[in-house]
Amino acid sequence: MEKVIVALDLGTAKIIAMVAKKGWNEVLSIQYADTVDSGTAIRRGSVYNMKSVSEKISKLIEKLNFKLSADNYSIEKIYLGIGGQALHTEVYSIKKEIENGVVDRNLLHSIDAEIERHPESSLIRKKFRPEYSVDGQVESDPSGAQGAVIEAKFALVMGGRSLANLRETIAKETKVPVADIFVSPLATAEAALTKEEKEKGCALIEFGAALTYVSIYRENTLKHLVTIPIGGAAITKDMVNSNFSEKEAEAYKRDHGTTLIESDYEENTGKQTGEDEMQRLNRVIEARVDEILENVIKQIHYSGYEPVVRSIVITGGGASLRGLAEVIRFKTGKEVRLGLARKALVNQAPEWSQQPANSCVIGLLALGNDNCLKTRESKGGTLFGEDPGVIAKRKKELEEQKEKEKAKKKKEEEEKKKREKGPGIFDKLFNQVERGARILFEEENNPQEAPEETTEEKNEQIQ
Repeated sequence: MEKVIVALDLGTAKIIAMVAKKGWNEVLSIQYADTVDSGTAIRRGSVYNMKSVSEKISKLIEKLNFKLSADNYSIEKIYLGIGGQALHTEVYSIKKEIENGVVDRNLLHSIDAEIERHPESSLIRKKFRPEYSVDGQVESDPSGAQGAVIEAKFALVMGGRSLANLRETIAKETKVPVADIFVSPLATAEAALTKEEKEKGCALIEFGAALTYVSIYRENTLKHLVTIPIGGAAITKDMVNSNFSEKEAEAYKRDHGTTLIESDYEENTGKQTGEDEMQRLNRVIEARVDEILENVIKQIHYSGYEPVVRSIVITGGGASLRGLAEVIRFKTGKEVRLGLARKALVNQAPEWSQQPANSCVIGLLALGNDNCLKTRESKGGTLFGEDPGVIAKRKKELEEQKEKEKAKKKKEEEEKKKREKGPGIFDKLFNQVERGARILFEEENNPQEAPEETTEEKNEQIQ
């Protein structure tokens, strides 16, 4: 049965909302998507201003409802993804004596029930398969095993505020029920990692605006999660300190930034070419990226799982930085790839699914199971009492909005290509003419005393 899932990723830089159809085979078809800047409402991945966050969520829901109204639907509930710099895993162990010397299902259920109750501060308690051992011997499936003592080790994701309180507050402020709240790095892994990577052992590095998450998977289970309180926003700040506006810095980082620096000098001169400024900015980027990666590599080492990490997957908005995968491959010696939403998970909309910044929200869609839409009520045979002309007008406005968004996107792509290509011959000619006119204008407005003519020059003029 086909469902429609609505999910919002509450990120430090922006809140991303998506609506997707989910078929019987769990494949997603993205229908609508929109974003809004988080501003200061979310800091380091955590909700800082509940009222402001609720207003932004309400704004996104209103925009999505407008689009859905053309099909006579509206949003009934939403899924949310949240992170925070306090996120980390802790291993919690439970030991129990085995009655009658044989592990049965009732004993395993009692272990699960205990982990549900403890500790109260955990964001998610029962998500990953525990590691069992019977009398010190590891058992992948302990049911039926013989022994005296069973031990279960759980990796619990800890930190942050109570999700129950967050869920209730947002639902109350936005007037839209929250179906569930998922931990962002776990949702990202759902979208970006393959079953084979999770089974054999891999590290998922999610480069966000203010945070970098490092998750390690092995045997299809999360083994370790840690948050590094630094991200792509630090790179932008460094560039702003180099006399760039924040907008210019973000544009440069997106279109030209790289961690692989190559010197470019003019032949037979000691002067650097026009690329000198770009090289200087890329050195700023490189220095900050090195700092982040140094922390990432140390955390993988401290986890104790470094020997079983066979590959590294990078995702998040910062993962788009040119040369990042190559630098990580050089520093770690591991296989590295860019983590986009799995193609088997999303069957279309590459403009959304093939951006690493959207891995989390697509993972939220994949985790959601409840249908999030309802049919808009009709009164007197018309939608909310409106006549057919009003409905037709709304549909027309929606089509016009789609065309505007399409034209805007096309213009942005053309401008990006133009920036990457550099000025053309006509632009260069115009710049030369403009410079010449400016010089002439300055000479006319700031005349210099002409040197006195010699007698020979005067005679030449008379002749």
